[in-house]
Amino acid sequence: MTFDVEIPDWLRPLAKASDDVDPNQLSRFLPPDDPSVRKSAVLILFAEGNDGPEVLLTERLYPDMLPFTRQIQLACDFAGKACARLTHSEVPKTPDTEKSFEELQQRLAKTIDYIKTFKPEQFEGNDTRELTFPIGPDQTRTLPGQQFLSHVAFPNFYFHATVAHVILRHNGVEIGKRDFLGMA
Repeated sequence: MTFDVEIPDWLRPLAKASDDVDPNQLSRFLPPDDPSVRKSAVLILFAEGNDGPEVLLTERLYPDMLPFTRQIQLACDFAGKACARLTHSEVPKTPDTEKSFEELQQRLAKTIDYIKTFKPEQFEGNDTRELTFPIGPDQTRTLPGQQFLSHVAFPNFYFHATVAHVILRHNGVEIGKRDFLGMA
């Protein structure tokens, strides 16, 4: 089965992001003000499986992979904390205490609201400015902003959002690519 899917206009710049992304233009990646967009991408991931929604919180794709709840938490962290790091703002502390879909939805909404607080001028000049970020409990790495965005922030956000989507799909939630892209 094939789908004739067109990427929404607001997602096109993000889909084309690569090594040549200029952090001075990051404002085009901020969530649009249209509230209907909240149904797209990661937010569409909340649905009920055959055994009810709560059982899905601990589901994993494979025993050594993180559970659904942690995938959502990490997707939020990479989205919000990347903006903070790229603008050299204080990185928010986000304790991972969510234990229900309602709490995960609140975390997603808070992340989106946080990202919307950034102004385009905060990203200016940060493409070559070096930033240091954690890569484990006791390790850090330093990269120019452009490389951090294209090699760390975007790939990690999409990895965790995709894994969360696939966990739901694998467990019988009737969602697909169009849902993930916000086109359903």
